[in-house]
Amino acid sequence: RAPYQSVQTAIDTAVARGFGQANPVTIEVKPGIYTENLIFQAGIHVKAEIEDALFSTVIIGNHRYEYNDVNNLGDLFISGIEFRSPAGDTAPLLTILGVGFTSIRMNHCVLNSRNNGPALLLLNSCQQVSGRLSNLEMFHCRIRNLLTTFSETAEMVRIENGSLLMQSADVSLADNRGIAFR
Repeated sequence: RAPYQSVQTAIDTAVARGFGQANPVTIEVKPGIYTENLIFQAGIHVKAEIEDALFSTVIIGNHRYEYNDVNNLGDLFISGIEFRSPAGDTAPLLTILGVGFTSIRMNHCVLNSRNNGPALLLLNSCQQVSGRLSNLEMFHCRIRNLLTTFSETAEMVRIENGSLLMQSADVSLADNRGIAFR
């Protein structure tokens, strides 16, 4: 449990020290506002140091989780963090893409987008023999778009391949119009 200059540095250091799919580890993030683009790694789990203090750990940036895991060796868990997109950026706030099967679980997280790009993008380019696709499970999470001029053709969640399970979760727009899924 060493202090790092950024969340990404902690993730990269964990990978360099041999943590990952076969040897998972959890990184605890202290309360605060961080501005960085995260690249998540399988088996390197990320959680807020104080999980029940929603909005106390905020990470502003565009984040990615890429995997190539046809053997289902690694999962990713994220808990207690609010993710915000940079103002004016149209890239997805969180992109999950890869080949094979993986499982991502988010608990007590918020995805706050401030643009017309999707807050969440799921792309999986193949199915396993069993027919299972990668999935994202969100428990007690929120997906929001805080842009009051959200375009009629814009989308908050884009699932091109994979599955999304939301339990005790919600999706909302700043102006309370309908939910945009594709």
